[in-house]
Amino acid sequence: MSSATVSTLAHEKLTNVALQFTERDEFVEYLTADLPPAPPDFRRIVELNRAGSPERVAGLAALSAGELQAKLERGVTVVDLREPEEFWQYQLPASINVPLSMGQFGANVASFVAISSPVVLLVNNESEARMAQVALGVVGRYELEGFVTAAEASRLLVKADYMRIEPEHLHKLLELESVAVLDVRQPAEFEQDSLPGAINLPLAQLPGRLAELEAFKDSLLVVTCAAGYRSSLASSFLTQQGWGYIQNLKGGMNGFNSWNRADRQAA
Repeated sequence: MSSATVSTLAHEKLTNVALQFTERDEFVEYLTADLPPAPPDFRRIVELNRAGSPERVAGLAALSAGELQAKLERGVTVVDLREPEEFWQYQLPASINVPLSMGQFGANVASFVAISSPVVLLVNNESEARMAQVALGVVGRYELEGFVTAAEASRLLVKADYMRIEPEHLHKLLELESVAVLDVRQPAEFEQDSLPGAINLPLAQLPGRLAELEAFKDSLLVVTCAAGYRSSLASSFLTQQGWGYIQNLKGGMNGFNSWNRADRQAA
């Protein structure tokens, strides 16, 4: 993507890579290479684009802890917008961590939360909830059950730091060959830098490829990415789906490599 705000057809014909092809098949292959999987409800989004979005979107209600508890008993999905560092300290059981700062927030929620599932947002403040509501509207997710702040829901949150693993601890487990590692980065990232024996399954593909991880449903599975954001979403999703021994690598591969360099220098 160019940083220029204007251009001309002549300039684009000379400089735009996509306009340098003379064969149709080559052009199509270039444009469609490495496209991420479409969200599960992509066709519904297309129809919404054709028909037009709702003229008015319902307001987002602030929930009390008691109201949240009642909705949980009815089977809502809680999407936690907080940073991974906060989420892995205290969290609501079975919630999914989709940090608002992660990018592609709406698309990630659409990929990991079924359209049939009512959603409650867990946030730090009302402003975050409003931002999330707009982002979800972009992918056609207009119906929300409300939001609750972490402070209001504090009595329902449980300690979860045991579900994170430090780089040093993971290194020892790798030496003993007693751990499986799931890396949810893109293949190009994985090829440049990965842990021994790690399984590469890009984040966007995870919901559709859970069967490939059935063998690890009752054994320790460490999940990693680059910095801990994608793996936080993947770890919380797998836990929600019934994987009982998930640990999220603190800091992802960036954190692991930083520790590894520091450890070698100290030695």
